[in-house]
Amino acid sequence: MDLALSTCWNASRHRDGKAMLEEIREMGFKSVELGHTLRFSLWPGVLKAVKEGVIQVQSLHNFCPVPIEVIRPSPDCFEFTSPHPSERNAAVRATLQTLDCAAEVGASAVVLHLGSYRRRSRLTEKMIHDWKSRSLYTKKSSSSRIQYLIQRKKESPILQERLKECLDPILEKASKHHLRLGVEFRSHLEEYPHADEFDPFFRNYAGSPLGYWHDFGHAAKMDLLGVINHSQFLKDQSQRIIGAHLQDFSPPQNDHLALGDGSLPLDELHRLLPESSIKVLEFSPRVPREKIIENLQEWRMNS
Repeated sequence: MDLALSTCWNASRHRDGKAMLEEIREMGFKSVELGHTLRFSLWPGVLKAVKEGVIQVQSLHNFCPVPIEVIRPSPDCFEFTSPHPSERNAAVRATLQTLDCAAEVGASAVVLHLGSYRRRSRLTEKMIHDWKSRSLYTKKSSSSRIQYLIQRKKESPILQERLKECLDPILEKASKHHLRLGVEFRSHLEEYPHADEFDPFFRNYAGSPLGYWHDFGHAAKMDLLGVINHSQFLKDQSQRIIGAHLQDFSPPQNDHLALGDGSLPLDELHRLLPESSIKVLEFSPRVPREKIIENLQEWRMNS
């Protein structure tokens, strides 16, 4: 499958959704992901561009378009795991709207963040600090991680309950629209689900539209911190993968880089993606246009 480009790269620079998509088409892309920074004001132009056949929409990243009550775009502005019913209800409403929008533009998948364990542990930041100071594997650092994971396991049942309550109507609508839902691998241990929770989580939703969405930058960060082995994790999850965000990574947490601008063994890792999976370049707006075109041309030459 050919590469798509996420509109996270250029949405902030445009006032018209059609012009935003025309810019991506002019760079040589045949398809896009509508990202979580796409404002409602851009939506009419997006619909016009899709209707005129400017470009194909492969996927949307929840929440898309940005809910009108949200001032700063964020895929975590509402969480399914929130202890507050009002926030969980808002997350469901905004997601159902995203699914309707995905169906309207003919997308095949929606990328989801599911939530987090809302304990102010700042564990991931502490692990990055320990990595920088070469103390990540000391007894003190390891002990704090173990204590956090023990507490997290105790809290898991109530989060599962909240998630099921939220996901039931979402899965029903996804099935109605023939959409796949990609649960994205996250960049912080405090978020859900994480590596050791994947198998039990997906077993609970076997036969549903839920699948796995791999993020190369997030996985690289967790590999750096000793949480996963990146290539082995990709192999283990291969049967679940419906799509991926492609990007490069520079330690300890600089991601959304153009391919080749970081330290990832990209050729080795990209080969582990299923051929039929959706592949999206998810780059920072700071990445130069010329570099993105170069990445696209190199991908096509090597495919």
